[in-house]
Amino acid sequence: EYGARGSLESAYLAFDGGWGELVLGRDTGVAQRFYEGGPTVFSLARSENPILDPSGINIARVRNDISSTAEKVSVVSPRILGFRIGGSYTPDASVRRLDLNTGETFDNMLEAELGEAWEVGIQGYHFFREADLRLRGSLTWSQASVETAIYDDVETWSYGFELEKRDVYQIGASYLTSSNGGLGDYHSMAAGGAWYWKDWAFKLSGNKSEDEALGLEGWTSTIGFGRSLGDHVDFTLGYRFAQTESNLRQFGTTQSLDREGVLLEIRISE
Repeated sequence: EYGARGSLESAYLAFDGGWGELVLGRDTGVAQRFYEGGPTVFSLARSENPILDPSGINIARVRNDISSTAEKVSVVSPRILGFRIGGSYTPDASVRRLDLNTGETFDNMLEAELGEAWEVGIQGYHFFREADLRLRGSLTWSQASVETAIYDDVETWSYGFELEKRDVYQIGASYLTSSNGGLGDYHSMAAGGAWYWKDWAFKLSGNKSEDEALGLEGWTSTIGFGRSLGDHVDFTLGYRFAQTESNLRQFGTTQSLDREGVLLEIRISE
């Protein structure tokens, strides 16, 4: 129905110095920038926060990205003792972007029209030199006002970590919980691991999500392997099982959708 469309995804001014960083314009907020979590099997068709969703039933989001790339101002401190803190303010979080559209409304469907949004986050990094281990973690909070009368403000928390031994393995997990505008909470957790042998990467990941407002529960598990084919081409081959259950208590109905199969992802970059 829409045909071709385009979007200016990013346009901002950044000032970086000894006192930290200031960003003005169309950019992601600190809650999304500070995200930490485990590796995923696929880069685009990942099992959480997917850019491409071959199953069509994925409800897993663990990135605290309520403001998307709406126009905002962000401030991030320099890293001190391994930690940095930051905050973002977005005057209007309802936007239309290629990967996330919070500015669209549909007939006969209640949707929260977002207003101004605030985000705060802390992100830490430590290198255990003797063990050659890198540990990253983050904690973020966001709140957005809602202009739709039936909803309350949306408040979201997220946590995540990743432990990496370079060229050997990576493991990590993340968790997000949101008030969902007061009509029922949203929870999502994800974990993943990757092991490397020569030029090959072997990965697995999984997640579980629940949206109380919509009466949805979802699970996804993925396993796969891949490698680079030169400087500009990467491929991943894997198997995925996904399931989403719809439990509409007010109508006394339950429906389950299952999707499983082999996925091949080829990425070409300059």
